[in-house]
Amino acid sequence: MGQTIDETFISWLQGAVANDTVVIGAHDSPVHLDKGGLFLESPAVFKMYMPNRWLDAQHEFLSLGLHARCPVEKGNFHGRHLNATKHGTLSVRVHKVGVVIPFHNLEKVLPNLPAHLVRNEVPQWA
Repeated sequence: MGQTIDETFISWLQGAVANDTVVIGAHDSPVHLDKGGLFLESPAVFKMYMPNRWLDAQHEFLSLGLHARCPVEKGNFHGRHLNATKHGTLSVRVHKVGVVIPFHNLEKVLPNLPAHLVRNEVPQWA
């Protein structure tokens, strides 16, 4: 029996992080660490994984229940502001929307994430 979309998304994300296709915390990355856990920008990360069926991939991943619900809107998605540098000198504040995987579920999504990434504060998030 084959893997489901949600299982293959997790496998794809693990591989993409391992081979630097997705660099956690890079200004153009759809994956960041913040005080809440692992932030997966949506729909960007799901479109990278499955461009033609990204909504299916997103729904199946959410069905795993590994994400944190937003305490304000009580929904699946969180808003975040990212302090980024564009073109070398221009500093901009970008609003992104995505899914947050809390630290207690991080091992289920990225089991080999280096510990120093998890322990350090992430300065680009405001």
